[in-house]
Amino acid sequence: MKRTPAHVVGSRVDWLTWSARVVLVDELVPLLRARGLVALREDTPVPIALGRFGFELLIPGRSGKWILRNADVRLVVLEHGAGRAAEGDPGWDVQIDCSGVALLAFGYDGAIDLFWEIGRALGDVLEARVGRIDLCADVAGYRLRADDRHSFVKQRRVTSSDRFSDGRLEVETRRQVERPRSGDAKKLRTTTGERAADRREHWHIDARKVVELVDEGDGTEAVMYSGDHFSGFTFGSRTAVSARIYDKVLQLKAQPPDKRAAERAEWRRNGWDPDESVTRVEFEVRGEALGELGLRLATRGEQGPEAQRAGLRAALDPVWAYMTQKWLRLVRRGEPDVVQPRWRVVQAVTWQAAAEPRKRERKRSAARAAQAFGCAVSMQAAAGELEAPWSPRVFERVDPETGEVLEVVDAIRANEDEARFVEELLERREATEPERADQVARGELARIVQCVADGIVGPIVEGELERAKGSGVQALARVYAKIGAALQRFRTEAA
Repeated sequence: MKRTPAHVVGSRVDWLTWSARVVLVDELVPLLRARGLVALREDTPVPIALGRFGFELLIPGRSGKWILRNADVRLVVLEHGAGRAAEGDPGWDVQIDCSGVALLAFGYDGAIDLFWEIGRALGDVLEARVGRIDLCADVAGYRLRADDRHSFVKQRRVTSSDRFSDGRLEVETRRQVERPRSGDAKKLRTTTGERAADRREHWHIDARKVVELVDEGDGTEAVMYSGDHFSGFTFGSRTAVSARIYDKVLQLKAQPPDKRAAERAEWRRNGWDPDESVTRVEFEVRGEALGELGLRLATRGEQGPEAQRAGLRAALDPVWAYMTQKWLRLVRRGEPDVVQPRWRVVQAVTWQAAAEPRKRERKRSAARAAQAFGCAVSMQAAAGELEAPWSPRVFERVDPETGEVLEVVDAIRANEDEARFVEELLERREATEPERADQVARGELARIVQCVADGIVGPIVEGELERAKGSGVQALARVYAKIGAALQRFRTEAA
């Protein structure tokens, strides 16, 4: 490859996921069900029209979920959306993904307008927000090197790994197909591509081979079988913030011809020489990190598209500055404050104008009930005070009206299968009274939880006294401070 100074030949939003709470129009679900049955019967995706949009409806995988796609987007519609607060609440029931090729064509502004238009074709959009966003810069002349791994400065707890390729990326496209069996959907995989049986076996047994899954956003996965040639780095977790730095020219060899042509055309418009190498620096943001970085952009009402476009436009430069200046940096070896020239080129990328790094506002979430109970069980077991719920005890079956003892059961035994043990317990006591059996189960649940909670009172008191160096006054003050801080935090968040 030609050696030239590092320079940017492309930067953009490379992936955008939009989620919405939509009151679906009455005729939509019956239409999806009917076309889904046709897809199942014919064992192939079927065309479907929604407003002015044409889609291909994939073979349904489960009841109440439909996946549709066209050249621009992938659309998921849930009959009963996730996160419903109450019956009748639509929940987050529409998700639209727009991948790099489409975003390259009409940009994130056009994608947001398209999302809202599709959402409104499905029904009344109550609220919409961003579910994932990828930002990338393509740098020619970056000169990606394996020993750069020692020169990155990253946020604490951010993991990293190397990417590998043998330079001859062999690709197999795998599509998930749903077929019915005994009334239920059975997931099968069909395989197409350029991979011989002996090569597939070799992939399974060679520990040096690295498999990279690339979600193409249309129900397929491109599987890259690679060898020993270094091709880049991966940082972080794909549940929050992650980064990928890799040889884009090499990766494009595994992509469809239309995607290769679109990427290279964009590079040429920005001064790329085909003899130059191109390294992609890409950051992906999901989950809670979207809210912490101001990228969630939850909006309602008629001004939804305008508000989201303006919010995203204002957020991109501060977020890119945070990613390239705070979250990850490539520095001179042994001099963490001296950024390498290659990375300064990456840091200089702008969407609107240079900006200060966005401050990432992290909020502590409240402890959940399951977490609190698990900690209590662990604490009491470590102290040797945890009693098995099936320890020999006497259970009495009592007439709820008269209070008369009808049956006494001694020393219920434990069973390796907890569900079966509970079933046996309740069958022996309330075989003919299912409602009464559920009441007994609830009472037993409350008794066990109460025993665990009571059992950690002593260790907690002792622990607070130990932290206060034996002073009851200081220990009480610490407990008051903890309770006051929790009340203040959650009252503020609720307000």
